[in-house]
Amino acid sequence: MTVHVMTEGQADARLLLGLLRDFDDAALRVSSVGGRSMAESMAEKVLITTGEPVVLVVDADGTDPDEVAEDKASVESFLRPAAGPVPFEVVLVVPEMEALLFEAPSMLKRLFGVADLPRMRTKRPKAVLRSLDGSPTLADVMAKLGADDWQALRETPTGRRIRAAVREVARRVPRVV
Repeated sequence: MTVHVMTEGQADARLLLGLLRDFDDAALRVSSVGGRSMAESMAEKVLITTGEPVVLVVDADGTDPDEVAEDKASVESFLRPAAGPVPFEVVLVVPEMEALLFEAPSMLKRLFGVADLPRMRTKRPKAVLRSLDGSPTLADVMAKLGADDWQALRETPTGRRIRAAVREVARRVPRVV
């Protein structure tokens, strides 16, 4: 059975593929489907039509812990009827996927020579990233990453949370003998 990992954009999907590279490829499918509402709808559709588990990884689009928790509960309530007994997880990346890069500051320092990144990185990581030399996008940064960088990202709090969600969903899948 396949675990579907769904996200918003193509760069986000490539980031997830890098984070999950050491998982069993045959049992994992990472897809980008457009914006957040489309990702939620496609997660619902996959749960209904395939009966296969889903991990939805999307931007929280905010930083207030209460609002993020409420938002996550809302998405889970939306997916629960479609899932029935099929396992699923929702991971909201606060505030957006690019924030993961700032959890590995030594990597960004090596790549861009920036010693102290601005405080707003926690609220607007995409904007801070674009303010660096060359206005890099998430895709630009990923193109420069080596094996050690990917490992550093896997070990960040967000990287561990995403990997744990995929591992947990895969663990809850009934085994066919």
